[in-house]
Amino acid sequence: MMTQTPFKPEYLELSRLNPDGTSQPGRFTVAEFARWMRAQPKSTRLPPDRFRGGGGPWRIVVPETTSSGPSRDALLEALGRLAHHRRAASPLFVDVESRRGGDKAIADWQERNCSALEEGAGGLLLVGSEADLPFLLQQKLAVNHQVGRLSFPSGDAYCAYAARVVRSEEPHSLQRPELVVFAPSSDSATCYSRDCLAQPILEVGESQALSTVPLIDGEARREHLLEALARSTPGRRQLLFSATHGRGGAISAPPGGPLDLGALECHGGQVLSAEDIRALPSALEDGIGVLFACYSGGVAGGVPSHPFLEFGRPAVGQDDRVASVANGLLLHPRGPLGILGHLGMIYGTRLRDAEGNTPPASLEPKSFDRLRAVMDDLSRGRSLDDASWRMGALFRAAYEHYCRTLEWISREGLYDDEDAVTTLFLEWLDVEDLKGWIVLGDPVVRVWSASSGTVYRDGSKQRAG
Repeated sequence: MMTQTPFKPEYLELSRLNPDGTSQPGRFTVAEFARWMRAQPKSTRLPPDRFRGGGGPWRIVVPETTSSGPSRDALLEALGRLAHHRRAASPLFVDVESRRGGDKAIADWQERNCSALEEGAGGLLLVGSEADLPFLLQQKLAVNHQVGRLSFPSGDAYCAYAARVVRSEEPHSLQRPELVVFAPSSDSATCYSRDCLAQPILEVGESQALSTVPLIDGEARREHLLEALARSTPGRRQLLFSATHGRGGAISAPPGGPLDLGALECHGGQVLSAEDIRALPSALEDGIGVLFACYSGGVAGGVPSHPFLEFGRPAVGQDDRVASVANGLLLHPRGPLGILGHLGMIYGTRLRDAEGNTPPASLEPKSFDRLRAVMDDLSRGRSLDDASWRMGALFRAAYEHYCRTLEWISREGLYDDEDAVTTLFLEWLDVEDLKGWIVLGDPVVRVWSASSGTVYRDGSKQRAG
């Protein structure tokens, strides 16, 4: 009986965008990873894993002072209707030193506010620009809490969103949600996600008797997606799943200039931008979107900001015309209730060995299993916070495991040990994947009424949560 040779990763195959918008394969080798890791600071601090349980009060987290846009008090006033609806506890304020001081300052802020945070297990809504509330804060809080985020340019936009959420949770008679799956196949990365994500998610929807709209391969055209987003059927909300490349972002300038920033790539080289969404009569109205896109081109080392929050880089100014598609949807007066975004190293990548072979299923990106589980939960009426909380728990476990391996390699001086570095490389990929999750919107929203149960027009009843 022959023994199968263990798969030995040699490099990570990346899909990088060229200046003209086309993509080309790139590589990040295990040896390059070892050199890069040796130079990184060895910070492994995480907040204590204290309290993880539902039922606590819902809270808003705002900056003590704002650098642009609405003031702290204006933000709280704009969301007053939603706070009243949620029976919110008193808000938490983030001071300038905490938000600018990096990892340690944020951990210290969490420690100072630990009592209130432990009470706030019913959901935390971070409100404000990324300059005032960095994504790192959201990422740290999401380890132990259900966290959502709003980042709008005006108080009116916050007011409109709050009213939309409150209105959506009035008693409704709903049909089962419509599932829209958007997945162009322009290169090996998008073909991969089409086969491993889009098709299985369609099967999940069909198994639950959902109405499905498959926009896959040649059907994944810009005009088809716009048509699906604009469709508003009384009594039926939408779940959107999109898997494609994103333009621009925190690492590289967008190929088409400012208006391409945050755009999604469609079939035939077309792109769909926030500007396109703004022109629609409605845009995923009262639905939920799950957007799976890599804006960073797979550049190692993480990103200083999160492209799903973009209103524009400093070079092009703060202008909502160049918002990401995610924020463009939420800014629409008849837009969705929330967006679950995923930005990760894993999308557009494949592990390869020295001969170019791909790994067995056990080493495939875990994000695919997670995304399928998230879509299954959302289609059954679970809220965004379920997904957020699950990802936080997984991130903690993956990060602590990675830190133990890193400390062992550093202590024993094993940066030149091929097997040890390969193990660390695989664990790092898992951490990077989980670092890319973000919930935009109130974390406790659902694709149908968040009451104890919703009666559908077909007579069935779905428990929420």
